[in-house]
Amino acid sequence: MITTFDNKQWDEKDILQRMLDDEFYYGYLGSNALSKSACSKLLKGPKAYRKSLKKATETQALRDGRLIHLCTLEPHRIKDLTIVDIASKRGKAWDIALTQNHPQMVYTQKELNYANSIANELLNCKDVSNYLSEAEFEVPGIKMIDNLAFRGKADIIRKGIIIDVKTTTKIDSFKYSAKAFDYDLQAALYLRLFDCYEFVFIAIDKETKEIKIFECNDSFISNGELKLEMAINKYREYLEIQNELHNYVTYEILE
Repeated sequence: MITTFDNKQWDEKDILQRMLDDEFYYGYLGSNALSKSACSKLLKGPKAYRKSLKKATETQALRDGRLIHLCTLEPHRIKDLTIVDIASKRGKAWDIALTQNHPQMVYTQKELNYANSIANELLNCKDVSNYLSEAEFEVPGIKMIDNLAFRGKADIIRKGIIIDVKTTTKIDSFKYSAKAFDYDLQAALYLRLFDCYEFVFIAIDKETKEIKIFECNDSFISNGELKLEMAINKYREYLEIQNELHNYVTYEILE
């Protein structure tokens, strides 16, 4: 049984089915369950987490990432998008498309062409294709961890291995920046959510199209587990002080 933050109780099979709907997954569960992104905000502080509960501003990087995932893993869903063939996102045609559709369902032809170019590089790579063979895509998962509801969506699951596709502009430093972006936390959390035994990142450079595949060792996962524990503690701290966040401050020593 899954208990969300509004004290509603859900049968796990029922809520997993509901999680196939993006509005439920990102909307309702965005406020009523924790996730990797929520944990990253909690690690920054309770004010950062509270701000994340409000409607976030969508960046171009997020738009590109979502569209690249669709083109690579779920190309059949592209037909559901509204593609506007314009030079820029300024003008009447773009404004009309936004008023008639959800903003996350509207893209320019230029954005789609770019996403397809990245997806083609991935799909034409033999090693990447091997990971995609006989796999499941965009798999939702939810579990109670330390009496808190946690959600996630695995890009790819294949025979007990979770594979996550990342885009980057600095692929040579991906190995070192992964912890800064809390990918270790993501790996640790998802291994729990999906009862898998291995996590792999497929990274592609958005400029050079270079591809690197990264396996996660025990140290990387252990570091993610520590972050997950810290985020849980931070959430409980947030619940205690949320009405007095204006007084929240931390002290540190500069060395």
